[in-house]
Amino acid sequence: MAWYNNIFQSEPNEKITSITDVRPGQTSGAEPKNSGAWGQWQPIHYHSFDGEKNPGEIGYIRKYHIDYNGLRLRSWQSYLESDITQDVVKKFALWVIGSGLKLQAEPKTDLISELGADFDREKWTRDLESRFAIFTNSEQSDFKGMDDYNTLTFEAFKSAIIGGDVLCVHRFKEGKLSTQYIDGELVVSPPMKSQEYTKAKNRGNKIKHGVELDKNGTHIAYFIKQDDGSVLRIQARGTRTKHHFAYLVYALKYRLDSVRGLPLIAVVMESLKKIDRYKEATIGSAEERAKVVYSIEHAAFSTGENPLMKNVAASFNANAKVSEDDDDKGEQTAQKVAKSTTRQAFNMPIGATLKALESKNELYFKDFFSTHVNLICATIGIPPEIALSKYDSNFSASRAALKDWEHTMKVTRIFYSKQTYKRFYSLWFTLQALTDKIPARGFTSAWRSKDWLTLEAYKFARFVGANVPHIDPVKEVQAERAKLGALGVNLPLTTAEAATENLSEGDFASNAEQFKRETEGFEVVQESNNEPGSENNNEPGEE
Repeated sequence: MAWYNNIFQSEPNEKITSITDVRPGQTSGAEPKNSGAWGQWQPIHYHSFDGEKNPGEIGYIRKYHIDYNGLRLRSWQSYLESDITQDVVKKFALWVIGSGLKLQAEPKTDLISELGADFDREKWTRDLESRFAIFTNSEQSDFKGMDDYNTLTFEAFKSAIIGGDVLCVHRFKEGKLSTQYIDGELVVSPPMKSQEYTKAKNRGNKIKHGVELDKNGTHIAYFIKQDDGSVLRIQARGTRTKHHFAYLVYALKYRLDSVRGLPLIAVVMESLKKIDRYKEATIGSAEERAKVVYSIEHAAFSTGENPLMKNVAASFNANAKVSEDDDDKGEQTAQKVAKSTTRQAFNMPIGATLKALESKNELYFKDFFSTHVNLICATIGIPPEIALSKYDSNFSASRAALKDWEHTMKVTRIFYSKQTYKRFYSLWFTLQALTDKIPARGFTSAWRSKDWLTLEAYKFARFVGANVPHIDPVKEVQAERAKLGALGVNLPLTTAEAATENLSEGDFASNAEQFKRETEGFEVVQESNNEPGSENNNEPGEE
C-alpha cells in the first residue's frame, strides 16, 4: 500500500488538527480510516495531455516532414485542372497586387532635419514617387527586358501562392538595376557529392532545401538549377552594402524555422480534387440520362412487346414505312397524331408504360457545391462573394463580406510588399541617393557610417493599391459624419489625392496637371468670346 499512501500523502491513523488538513472523505477532528474502504478515497491519475481526452478519438500523433516539391507540383496541377483553384488564385492576386502597388513616400523629416537637410517635403516626395513610378513601369526594370517590375511582381505573387515561394534576384549591371524572379522549383540543393557542402561547412554554414544557412538561420545563399543540370550559387546579400540582392518570397510558412514556403491551397488540395470529381460525375450522369429519354415498364400481365420496334427497324432501313392499313385502331391514331403534330406518339401494348428518366441529384448540386466552396474560400482567406464575383446578398451581408476582405487584403498587401516592393525600393533609393539623382543631404555619410536609423528615415514609405469600393458611398460618409458629431459637420474627410486613389482614377498630380492645361485652354476661349465686338459680348441690359 506504499503507492496508495504516497498518492494521498497521508499515513494511517493521522490526526486531523485543522480544517486545512482535511483530506477527501475526512472531517475535522476525525481519524482517517485505514481499513481500505475505497469509497472514502479519490485516487489521482496522472496523464500527459496531448489534446486527446478519450483515447483513440483523435488518432495517433503525426509530425509532418514537408515535401515541398510534391506540394508545389500538386498545387500547380490543381491550378490547371480545377476551375475553383484558378478562379480563387487569380482573384486573390488581382485584388492584392492588380496592376501594381503605388509608392507613398513618407520620409521622417524630424530625424532628417537634425542632419541640416532643409527641403520642400511635398515637392521632394512628389518627384521621388514620379521617378519610382516611371522606373517600375519601364521594361528597364526587368532583367529580361520583356516586362516591367509591376507585371513581374504580379506574376511572382501568383506563382508564390500556387507554388509556395519564388526567388527574387536583383541585378546591377552598367549602372542599371533590374529584377528577375525565379520559380521556386529551381531552388534545389546541390548533388550530395558536390563540393558545395564542404565549402558551406568550412564557412560554418549548412545547406537545407536549396538554401545555405548560417548558425543563426540567416539566408546566406541560394542554389539554382541550370539547364545543363549544374547548380549555380547566388549570394543573398551584397558583400559591402549588405543589401538584399536575392531572397525568397513566401506565400505561407509552416513554422518559424521553415526554410521554404507552402502553397496557399495546401490544406484544401484534397477537397478541391474531390469537389472537382463530384462536379464532373454530376454533369456526366446528367448528360447520360439526357441521351436515354424514356424507359418502358412492363406489368406482370404485359405481353412484353417493344412499342419502339418499328421505329428501330425503320432506322436500319430508310425505305421502310409503317403501314397505315393496320387493323389496330390505336396504331392508326398514333400515326395520325405523329403526322399532324410532327411529334412522336406511341401505341403502348397492354401492361406497358412509357416513363421519362429523371433524377433529383442536380437539384441538390447547388447546395452541396456552394457549401464546400464557401469552406474552401474561408480557409484560403477570401470571401466566396469576392472569389466568385457573386453579390446577391443584402446590403449588410455584402458590406460585411467586403469589409472582411478589405482587412485581409490590406494585411496581405503589407506582408507581401515588405518582401518585394520595400526591399526593391530600399535598394533603388540607395542607388539614386548615392549617385545624387535624388537630393538627400547626409544620406551618403550615414551610409558610410552605417547609421541605419537615418537611412530608414529617408526610405520610410508604404505601398498602396486599389481599394475595395463602397457599396453605398453616401451611407459610408453619413456614418463617418455621425461619428464626428456637430463640430465635424464641415470638416473634410479626405483629400483630393486620397479620393483619386480610392476611385482608382490614376495619379492625382498628373490629373491635376492635365486639368490645369485643359482649363487654361478653356479660359482662352472664354476670353476671346468676351472681347468687344464679339457676338457673345452683350452690353448690360441686353438679352
